[in-house]
Amino acid sequence: MSIMAKILKFCEVVAVLLLASAVLIMAAVALSRYTIGRTPTWTEPLLAILVLASVCFAMAPGLAEGVHVSIHFARDRIPARWLWLLEKSIWMLGVLLGGVLTVSGVLYAWDQFAIGLVDYAGIPQWIPASLATLFGAVLALFSLAALAGVRGVGAIKEV
Repeated sequence: MSIMAKILKFCEVVAVLLLASAVLIMAAVALSRYTIGRTPTWTEPLLAILVLASVCFAMAPGLAEGVHVSIHFARDRIPARWLWLLEKSIWMLGVLLGGVLTVSGVLYAWDQFAIGLVDYAGIPQWIPASLATLFGAVLALFSLAALAGVRGVGAIKEV
């Protein structure tokens, strides 16, 4: 198994574990709300973090397998000989946006860490703020891999 395949598998497993954790917490919240009439305050911010982190990790395999949501109105009207330019342009845009998200995410998370902001559940706000960094880094990494022609990354598949 190649290193990229291992990274993709790791991302899939982490995404599933994060989402499964969110589902279990939500089930416990529903049980708590309807049996004892009380809901812990920490669940809502934690659920938001778990779901967003799951999406961040699930993005990498989706991009690599080409099963992400995409709009083909332009691609379907471009001559085949120009498709390579469109694909390369899209991946370069992914590198650019991923880089911007990574840098701005680090700066925002650092600001949140420096001021010590916490939400009403006591969760330090640098944790959810750092999700932008994770999302940007994953987008940039897989866009770079697609541009470099790494096998198994960036294949466009019809869904």
